[in-house]
Amino acid sequence: MRLSVITCSLGVVFVVAIAVLHGSGYAYFTTEMSNSNAPAFLKDMFEVLYIIPSLYLLVLAAFGTLALLRPNYRRPICLILAPAVVAAGLLALMLGEWIPVAVMGSGGSLFAIAALTSRAAQPD
Repeated sequence: MRLSVITCSLGVVFVVAIAVLHGSGYAYFTTEMSNSNAPAFLKDMFEVLYIIPSLYLLVLAAFGTLALLRPNYRRPICLILAPAVVAAGLLALMLGEWIPVAVMGSGGSLFAIAALTSRAAQPD
């Protein structure tokens, strides 16, 4: 297998893993928020606001899968995915969480390696 396929696949796995881990806390955090003394409007918005990062990461993983299925476009897709995944990791850093930062930083690096090791786009 080519290095770009392996690194792109691992990048997708890392991003999906973080999306699933983030989404798994949905029930816990919504319960905690409903039991808190936060304003009612914040309690109403929290459920939607909590799930958005998980959906964002799943969309990034879908683009990574598209890069796997379309080898001629792997380089440009992965060049866009690499900084997007790293930026999502930096948002986790702002919350003081180190494990998502490490995993998404690794995922972004894997997408960058996939972009650098893939062939240039060929016209169809």
